[in-house]
This record gives sequence, C-alpha cells and structure tokens, in this order.
Amino acid sequence: MRNIIIKYLVFGTIVFFSIVSCTTSNNQNKKCNSPVKIILDTDIAGNHDDVGAIAMLHSFSNSGEADILAMAISERGESAKWGARCVDAINTYFNRPNIPIGVPTHGYELNKIVYSRKIAEEFPYELDTIWDATELYRKVLSEQADTSVVIATIGFMTNIANLLKSEPDEYSNLNGVELVNKKVKRWVCMSGYMLRGGSGTNITSDAPTTKYAFDNFPRPILFLGNGMGWKTLTGKRLPYMEKSNPIKRATEIVTCAGCGSASSDQLSILAAVRGVDRYFGLETKGYCSMSADPEIGIKWKDSPNKDHSYVTVKVPLVQLQDTIEDLMMDLANSNRQAFFTMQLNNTIEIGKGQKFAYKLPYYNYNRGNITIQYNNLPNWISFDNDSIFGIVPDTVADMNNLFTATLINNNTVSDSINISVSVLKTEPLVSNIEFANGYNYIAIENLKENDKFYADRNRTLKYIPTKYNDCIWFVSPLRSTTGRYYLGEKFVSFKVSSDVNVYVGYDEWFLELLPEWLKDWEDTGDEISDNKDRKFRVFKKAFKKGNVVLGNLTTKEDPYRLMYLILVEENI
Repeated sequence: MRNIIIKYLVFGTIVFFSIVSCTTSNNQNKKCNSPVKIILDTDIAGNHDDVGAIAMLHSFSNSGEADILAMAISERGESAKWGARCVDAINTYFNRPNIPIGVPTHGYELNKIVYSRKIAEEFPYELDTIWDATELYRKVLSEQADTSVVIATIGFMTNIANLLKSEPDEYSNLNGVELVNKKVKRWVCMSGYMLRGGSGTNITSDAPTTKYAFDNFPRPILFLGNGMGWKTLTGKRLPYMEKSNPIKRATEIVTCAGCGSASSDQLSILAAVRGVDRYFGLETKGYCSMSADPEIGIKWKDSPNKDHSYVTVKVPLVQLQDTIEDLMMDLANSNRQAFFTMQLNNTIEIGKGQKFAYKLPYYNYNRGNITIQYNNLPNWISFDNDSIFGIVPDTVADMNNLFTATLINNNTVSDSINISVSVLKTEPLVSNIEFANGYNYIAIENLKENDKFYADRNRTLKYIPTKYNDCIWFVSPLRSTTGRYYLGEKFVSFKVSSDVNVYVGYDEWFLELLPEWLKDWEDTGDEISDNKDRKFRVFKKAFKKGNVVLGNLTTKEDPYRLMYLILVEENI
C-alpha cells in the first residue's frame, strides 16, 4: 500500500501529514486515517493468543493502520525473562527488532513458561536492552501528542498500576495519573466475563492491583469480556504458514497447528486498532466494578456511569474469525489476489490416532456466495465448507491420499488446490519398553521446562539443551515399591522401528564411577538439570533398528544408586 506524504509550509515550519492507514470494508471504498499509536502490554506466558495478537499488530503496522510505540511484559520472574526475548524474536521476524520492550521491576511475579523460551531459543532476536516497564511507559507517553496513545493490555495489570503510581522524573514533571490523563486516548483491556462477572486469570491473579488500576485510570476504558474470545476460534490456517514463522511454532507447542483456539487477545487488538463500530456493539451505561477479593472478581454495574464500556458481538463470529486469520497471516498486505492466497505446501502430515483440523486459506469470504467442493476425500475426514477435521483411525494404512478442494463462487468454479494427506508410519519409533522389576513408565515427547523427572517424585526439568527437545523421554519411577535395589545386568529394553541415537543422562556426582556398559558411549559434554540443581551428563550411542538393551547402574555392593535418564531420537 502506498504512503502519501503531503508537505505544508506553515509559519516557516515544515509540517508533514502522512496518510497511511487505508482499510477496506467488504471491498467498498477505502477509508484512510492516521495510524493508531499503540503500546501493547502482554503476559505471553501460557496461552498463545498473545503471539496471534502480536502478529495482528505487525499486520496493522504493515498496512499503516498502527504505529507500535512499545511493548511490555506484564509480570516479573522467569515468565518475563523469556517473554521479553520471545516478543523480540517475533518483532525481529517481522523486521521490527527496534521496538522497545519493558519488564516490571516490582509487582506480580509469574514463573510459568509454556512456549516463550522455545521461541527465544529457536528464532533469532536482537534484544540488547530491557527497559523498566514504568520508565518505558513514561518515556514513550511523554514523547507523544496529547490524547493520542492507545494502551492495549492482554495480560496482568501490573504495569498499569505501577504507571499510575509513578512520580515525576526526567521524562515528565507529571505524576502517573496526570501523564496518563494528558497523553492516553483510551485503554483497551482484555478482561473476563463482564456480564456474568467472577474471576479470570488476568484480572484476579493479583486482584488488588487490578482494582487499583480500574479505580484510578483517568481515561476511558474499553473492556473485551463476555467470553467472546472462547467462541471465536482461530488458527486453523496456521499450518499453511512457512515453517520459520514463530506464530505457527508457538501454536504447535501449545496445542497443534490447525486446531482452533480462543482469540480473546486478538479481539482486543482488533478493537484497539480498528475501533468498535465495524465489528462490535458497545455498552456504555454503568461501569466495571472490581473487588480486591479474587473470589469475587469483576462485575458490571448499571450505575453510576463512568468512562467504562464493554463490547458485544455485532457481526457473525465467522467474520471475526476470518478477519483475525487474515491479519495473523498478513493477507491484507499480500500481493496475491487469488482466493487461495499463498503458494502452499499442501501436505498435511498426521499420525494414527491424532486429532487434526485445517482451514483452507482462501481470502475474502464475503466476495460472493462461496462453497467448497471436495473430491476423493477419505471417509474418516469430515468437512464444514472451508475446514477439514477428524481423527486418523488406527486401522488406516500408511498412505498419501491426494484430494482436491474446489472453490465455487456464485455457482462458478473460481480456483482449486490439491491437498495431500500423509499418514505417518504405522509403527511407532519406540515400543515394547520393559524396565527391570516391572517398572511403570511414561514416554513423552516435546520436552519442556517443568516436566516431571520421575513418575513418583516432584522433581521437574529445569534445563535441557534445545537439541534434545524432540527426543522421546522415558519417565520412570525413582524407586519401585520394593525399593531401588540391584536388578541384574539389564535395566531396560525396548524396540526401535528405525536406527536411533540413544542418550543417557548420568548423575554427575558419580562420573568417577561410570559403569562398564556406559564407558564406550560418547560423552557429549551436555548437561540436563532438575529443579534441585542436580545435573546429569549426557552420553550418546547409536543403535540399529531392532532391540535395544541398557544396563544397570547398581551393583551388589552398591544397590542404591539413583535412576539415569533415557532419551531416544531417530537417526536420520
């Protein structure tokens, strides 16, 4: 989209007017506005709707609808440490690595990490300075025109409360409330169930702070509540994104690529940038009452009237879903005008017993009366016009099933794509696992922090090098019901369906007592640690397809040694 710059000479000063925000509605005339100056405040800890919201902001910035001034993490702790790096990795992916990022130095702390660390470790980022969030807010706000900034919170209220309590500093001689009142246009807050009331993670995790923010914010607050996000499911088109996209990767880590998920954060960004009229209704009578008791939470009260409002649904949910999908995939700024908007790698890989859901990525559903016709669709795949979904039966043979999806617009064939459904090999990589003395075990994949080390203990994974993340880990009890005694030469055996690398994590306290069977293994020098700061040195050995047997650590003279860790990956 072209930016038009007009120069005027006024009283000897050159003033620049930039008409940069041109959006379309149902292919009607364009409406151009100045970009919305926005600060994003996100928790980016558990749910992955935060990354979808960030992707939308970058799409809005690409089209000139938004000017991203800064981003902030809404909590302290490990979540903030990796959250800031994750956000910067996403910003770097969208070619905006210089967006400043802040983290609170006091207030609510959260140490939950679901995907942020993996994104930071797998994708490049350029973060060299992490601001104190309050200082960043004050600096950015002081530099903007009066009543020009929109703040969007899709996390906790820590930074808003800290900002309101802030004192004059080098950036402004106004206190926090005065600075907000002068510079902020409105605050868009992702909240809970406004009509029903009650608790919600973002608002009741630190209820007194939320109450302070709601009670003392001097400018209008727009609440996104009512559970609308849980009814607006998006992400079904993400499998068609390129593999190097961190938005797609975060979704894969949390749920699965193609499984629709709630979109509360994305709806908040939609309202923050494009406003209310286009998609939402608005309730302005009354105000949001917040209790300091998290069991009570929020409740909308009819009076008195304050500068509070909340949105209601005006357009069909499918329109909201498609709008969010388009923005997350940045389709509005794509050069392709075809209904199927991307050069697709149209191979869907799924394993037996796995649930899957994929939405076909056609663009601008409201151009006409559009339906999709499927040819050669396997009987275990269901469809709902533009979506296919189902569960792969265990009885299906290994296959590549090619079928065609044809787009019919006003009874005329407009476009078609070929889609290949590839069912992964029937035999699992690891099977027939048997521990000595009948140990039970859990085999898990996609290792992440806080996974349990042992099936019968509360120790959890603190650190593992990323190259082991895709291994299968055997999680077994530390001790059997009869105790951890000498169990003979064989400790565990299992079958592998192809050549593999097996890794053993060996307790570093006993490196000088390496058992004979482990002495010919390669010492990788890598370490895995648990939350008790116990470290395990990683040894590696390649095995051919077939049966694998691993030895015991105990001897008759020393029958009480601790368990070792076992990880397996396919040797391709």
